[in-house]
Amino acid sequence: MKNLRAIAAIAVPLALGAAAARAEEPVKLRLSWTTVPGQLLAAFYQKPDMLKHYGKSYIVDPVYYKGSGPQITALAAGELELALYAPAALAFTVENAGLKDVRVIGDATRDGHADYNSRKYMVRVDSPIQKIEDLKGKVLATNSIAGAMDTAMRVLLQKHGLQDRRDYQVVELDFPNQFPALTAGKDRPRIDSTAILDRGR
Repeated sequence: MKNLRAIAAIAVPLALGAAAARAEEPVKLRLSWTTVPGQLLAAFYQKPDMLKHYGKSYIVDPVYYKGSGPQITALAAGELELALYAPAALAFTVENAGLKDVRVIGDATRDGHADYNSRKYMVRVDSPIQKIEDLKGKVLATNSIAGAMDTAMRVLLQKHGLQDRRDYQVVELDFPNQFPALTAGKDRPRIDSTAILDRGR
């Protein structure tokens, strides 16, 4: 899909309430990350000597999540202050998780905008899958149920008459594990399609 963006959202009362309660201690902000180098924000805080107020007014604890879906749950449970996820996840956070106080504080990454790279949905070069309808009866990998790539994939499949659980199976796999699963030999379980790999690899 074109022009997808990852956004940083913050659950406002969680961070501000902690600051008011313990003004003498630095506020601890748990910051999500999913993929490096795609999301370098968490790596930025590994160099606290470059940050003027780090350790004084705040500290950051980078926390790994598979994708947008688990971050929504973590925000709702009070286990995360800063989420780095797609705009679709923000809508789910407000509408489904009921967090009306969530705010967007920054535009973290862009996808499919101008000359930026766009996400791709890929199959093996030797796969018989040549069109979307060929995914019927197949196993598809996504990094996170309810994430941006998962949502876009399901919308596209539905437009081509394919329904989840009836026509295809979805499994969650971390991004680094998708390529090995896609290229595994026939003697091992493998997926038929994934959302991030180049068809030519």
